Amino acid sequence: MKTQFSPVVPAVVSTLAAAAALVALPGAAQASSHREAPAIAEDQFADNTDVYTFISPSDPDRLVLVANYVPLLIPSSGPNFYKFSDNVRYEFRIDNDGDAQTDVTYHFAFKTQVKNGGTFLYNVGPVDDIDSPNLNVIQTYDLYKAYRDIDGNKHVDKIVTGAPVAPWNVGDRSFPDDSYEGVAQQAIVEATDGATVFASTCTCSTSSGSAAHRPPTA
Repeated sequence: MKTQFSPVVPAVVSTLAAAAALVALPGAAQASSHREAPAIAEDQFADNTDVYTFISPSDPDRLVLVANYVPLLIPSSGPNFYKFSDNVRYEFRIDNDGDAQTDVTYHFAFKTQVKNGGTFLYNVGPVDDIDSPNLNVIQTYDLYKAYRDIDGNKHVDKIVTGAPVAPWNVGDRSFPDDSYEGVAQQAIVEATDGATVFASTCTCSTSSGSAAHRPPTA
């Protein structure tokens, strides 16, 4: 089933989400609204509902990777809004030469923090900045790049450290004066390998999280 939604997605120019230059946040998009096979349905936070990959329309030297996670959510899922799991390996695996073997892996490791342990509320007032003290439940992530050099030696580099995850757009009272887009864009970061990366939860009807990465193409 196809459904219309307006997600803020992590993108690795390179979600659910790595990347070298993020052209723009997507607007309304088409994505699947579904649950997967019975086994993965028991672990919704690891359920990778969609993966998109395409050449950047603004830069033919850039590859865009987008992944969505957690199916069949609705914007009114709060007050405990869904998020990336701290215990799931969210990865993009790339085969550069068509031999069905992974040549490069981008691995997202998420961490959740509750600023005020006296309440479970997602935010405790209006949010106008990604570092706002009113944003009570926050997530950050490290991004690792694993690859083999021409001699076959494996390398693992941390290319992003402590980057923020863009929050849920929980409504106009939490993000007054159309402030949400500006807050979400503050989550776009540059990786040390030249990639542009964006990770976000979203208030779409299909996925709570997207990880995206736009890495430089070879």
